[in-house]
Amino acid sequence: MSCKIPRCCSAVLCATVLFLSFSCARGQKAVEPQTLDYRSVAVLPFQTVRPPVGQNVVRSPFGGGTYLAGSIDEGAAVNMDLLLRERLDRDPGMIFVGTEWSKRVWREYDIESGPDKESLAKFSKEIAESTGAEVALLCHLFAFEDKKGTAYGVEFPAYVAFDLALLRLADSSVLWRGSFVRRQKDLSRNIFDVGEFVKAGGRWLTASQLAALGLDEVMETFPLKQGR
Repeated sequence: MSCKIPRCCSAVLCATVLFLSFSCARGQKAVEPQTLDYRSVAVLPFQTVRPPVGQNVVRSPFGGGTYLAGSIDEGAAVNMDLLLRERLDRDPGMIFVGTEWSKRVWREYDIESGPDKESLAKFSKEIAESTGAEVALLCHLFAFEDKKGTAYGVEFPAYVAFDLALLRLADSSVLWRGSFVRRQKDLSRNIFDVGEFVKAGGRWLTASQLAALGLDEVMETFPLKQGR
């Protein structure tokens, strides 16, 4: 015999879940960004990173993490560049590098497959000499799949995966990493991620909207300049 939960009880249950989730969220301490000694950052455009033929997992060239690869819609990297620039453009220390130049050095030093120590040193040196920056922000895009459907009903939800790495050019060491990988789920399937559901306004997001939320989340820990 099936047992149906009365509508009033269902509403109370939902409200309880929301209350507890928000209470937990408020109780969590925000992660304070570290402070680093640098004046300028060379911001390289997003580079798409694809898995080896026959595989569906991709490894970050600098972050070291692995991600489930996805399709990358046309124009996705440009979209990500615009979203990132909106978050960094007010900082005069950001030097935005041109796309064609970035693609050239990316290919020349075989960054996607993971550069060796010598290639990485040359890569860092070229960025430093060409931009005058002390550190470089390297951006990698692994998936950017748009949803299929409307804001209130989908056949397939959006899926976005990317990471950022802050590289000190003097010694090619990674100072900071930030990553985001998410396929949106509705509240009934993911009741413990209420915060994201509320941020989305209870709607199914496009890949661009999901990426924007992801960048906001990642940039919360982006290192601050010393003395800023």
